[in-house]
Amino acid sequence: MGNLKYSFGNVKNKFQSIRAGAFLITCAVFALPVYGAGLQSVSNKPAEVEADQLEYLEKESKILASGDVRITQEGRLLEAQKVSYDQNNALISAEGKIHFQDLNGNNYYADSVEMNDQLNKGKIHNLNGKLSDNALISADEGIRESDKVTILHNAAYTPCKVCAKKHGGEPLWKITADEVKIDEDAQRVTYDNAALNFFGVPVLYTPYLSHATPDADRKSGFMVPSYSNVSTLGFTLKTPYYINIAEDKDAMFEPIFTTEEGIILSGSYRHLLSSGSYELQGSITNPDKRDTFGNPIQGHEIRGHIQGQGHFAINDKWSWGFDGKQASDDTYLRRYKFGNEDHLVSKAYVNYFDDRDYIGTETVYFQGLRANDDPETTPLVLPISNAHFESDPMMWGSRVTYDANVLALSRDRGIESRRITNNVGWNVPYTTDNGHVFEARTSVRGDIYHVDDVVDGSLLKDGYTGRMIPEAEIDWSYPLAGKSGNTDVYIEPVANFIISPNGGNPNKIPNEDSNVIELSDTNLFSNNHFTGLDRVEGGARTNYGVRGRVNNDMGEVSFLAGQSYRATSDESFTEESGLNDNFSDYVGRVSVDNNNGARVNYRFRVDKDDLVLRRSEVNGTLSFDRFSISSTYVNIDELNNSFDRNEIAAAARVNLDNNWHMIVDGRRDLAEGQRNGQDVGGWRSTGFGIGYEDECIIVKTTMRRDFVRDRDIEPSTTFMLQVALKNLGNI
Repeated sequence: MGNLKYSFGNVKNKFQSIRAGAFLITCAVFALPVYGAGLQSVSNKPAEVEADQLEYLEKESKILASGDVRITQEGRLLEAQKVSYDQNNALISAEGKIHFQDLNGNNYYADSVEMNDQLNKGKIHNLNGKLSDNALISADEGIRESDKVTILHNAAYTPCKVCAKKHGGEPLWKITADEVKIDEDAQRVTYDNAALNFFGVPVLYTPYLSHATPDADRKSGFMVPSYSNVSTLGFTLKTPYYINIAEDKDAMFEPIFTTEEGIILSGSYRHLLSSGSYELQGSITNPDKRDTFGNPIQGHEIRGHIQGQGHFAINDKWSWGFDGKQASDDTYLRRYKFGNEDHLVSKAYVNYFDDRDYIGTETVYFQGLRANDDPETTPLVLPISNAHFESDPMMWGSRVTYDANVLALSRDRGIESRRITNNVGWNVPYTTDNGHVFEARTSVRGDIYHVDDVVDGSLLKDGYTGRMIPEAEIDWSYPLAGKSGNTDVYIEPVANFIISPNGGNPNKIPNEDSNVIELSDTNLFSNNHFTGLDRVEGGARTNYGVRGRVNNDMGEVSFLAGQSYRATSDESFTEESGLNDNFSDYVGRVSVDNNNGARVNYRFRVDKDDLVLRRSEVNGTLSFDRFSISSTYVNIDELNNSFDRNEIAAAARVNLDNNWHMIVDGRRDLAEGQRNGQDVGGWRSTGFGIGYEDECIIVKTTMRRDFVRDRDIEPSTTFMLQVALKNLGNI
């Protein structure tokens, strides 16, 4: 170690042999490994010693520093009444109001310390510590058995604040133990005869307890459990157990114990590879069988689900992956709280990206979970491939594009189709001197189909069919920007003009990917308002509107409004789409943000004839001080043979003080009448929760009521409680 510096006193040269770093970490060697401060190496730079008296006892070969001793070195601090070094016995000791502060800001206090000069064995008496995160530790005695093992006797630990005026000066909770062993190599803390105390009262005793140190590498162990009471499942206990398999893989085993349905085994597995990563989840149970109406019948049945996601790089341009979820039956996920989907999509894919070029191929499998879904008519897409290639800029800044699509769709019963689509285009941008922005587009698209069992009139037809669709388009916009005081204004009129042949949708071409059609603010300026490739929009047509924004210190308002016009009507569009007549419905959106916690978005579609709202969708958030709320209102007329949708949902949170908060949410169907012979309207779900969080504990309790009834899913009430004690790692 480096030589000591001293500010007064005559000290013989032998004093220079003192290991300055020994003084500095003597008091800390017991506490630092326990709660993650880490045992830092001591610098070779000199330490500075201040004391009322420094002396060398030549006969005893001892060096003494006494009377308000203060030793500092590179941010470390040791204070004591007396520090000595016995050279003959290689013993370092300190006593009297010992205080040590390390580089991490942890402070330790003790009555006395004795250590060997290697700092790997020794004792500390009456230890108390306040760590940098304000956690407190104490022990009657600490024994350093080796470089890596420390024993504390009659020890206590708490991250909670201690107030002498409350609860008799006891923290909210603390762990006490007859003996605590800290093993730095194993990165484990073990307790003998440990007790969990609340306000000084033991409430839980265990002869043995072990957890990882907070700064440890990942360790296997139990995670925070959760308790709930679900009216359809009974009392439930979820006890996650984390399994650290290796640095690049881990797993979670999460059994759920229920009083009404037995045990539900669930878990997940994650693996990180050099080329990517993947994650798998799943569950399985063996409950009583139930009939269509959810009534128990004789026997048992296996129910469960599996889910997975993964993405992997083949090289810097090619990658592949998968993303899917499958359930044993229609209602499993919702009944056992693993999801709320009404259909599941699973796919595997391969992608290629290179600058502006793209190739993507995937296979898609669907699982319908609604009562009227028929597995025999559910399609399997194997494969669907898309490609896009774009040239570098040529004369006038133009680009040549090529798009291709290959699809093979099959099902056990019903229409099957195979499709190849090719589209070659040429785009030419142009901006005038006074700011008008144009882009001319021309393209030729060719489709070839091979179909089975397509309904054409009263006949089912098989065989080949196809179509050729030339198209020309001109896009125009005129961006205008101005400023008035501190207000910025941006307005942009926009229009596009498209022409292509009529009648591009013969009956022999099935419609598999363009069934959901609605004009909206998101597709207003599209040259094809159909969502897929099986249907094309033909004839002469134009889309026009205006968009813009106004912003200043008070906030921002942005907007879009517009309409479409067709020279001839197209029977391919339904009345509910808003596109069936020459002039379409009006669509648009308005967003308001005050830059201070309030934001509202409004989307609409208005009937062109009677100005009745066909779609009205509002969502907003409001946050200020301790209160926040978000809400959504949706009112959509019947669309593509589905029912009208008219519902409202809202969620709010109130921070009652710095520790307590309350949450409430609900979703209500505002529709009236009947659907499929059942009354509609009323609450779909409601929830209420209260939570508490401070420096040492998290408590969350929620109550939720679901009103939906679907086969063996009945309206249910769920009460959940979760308690987490901070800083204990995996308990």
